[in-house]
Amino acid sequence: MRSNRGFILLDHGSRRAEANAVVEAVAGEIQNRRPDLSVAWAHLEICPPDLRSVVANMAEDGKREIIVHPFMLAPGKHAARDIPGLVATLESEYPQISFRVTAPIGAHPDLATIVLDRAEV
Repeated sequence: MRSNRGFILLDHGSRRAEANAVVEAVAGEIQNRRPDLSVAWAHLEICPPDLRSVVANMAEDGKREIIVHPFMLAPGKHAARDIPGLVATLESEYPQISFRVTAPIGAHPDLATIVLDRAEV
């Protein structure tokens, strides 16, 4: 069954391919865990794909709901202002789609586990 729900993992974007590969890998893992969602990734700046083009593809595919998750730790300028503003513009361009912007990752308790694991302590 084809899902009418899209999920976009949106990061800042980088000139470094290995940095951009992280959001792609995480999006792939989310897709594996949630096959009921149509998962994609996008970059806010610097390199493609951008949010606008990913939303256009999802709209063409018939998505009726799109969740945009800022793949960022803190609610800085991009997560607090830029992304909601961009999504508001997209809402007016795609009135048939219901958009939702989530909070960034934030101070989730599992982050301490990840940091300690990476630090090997």
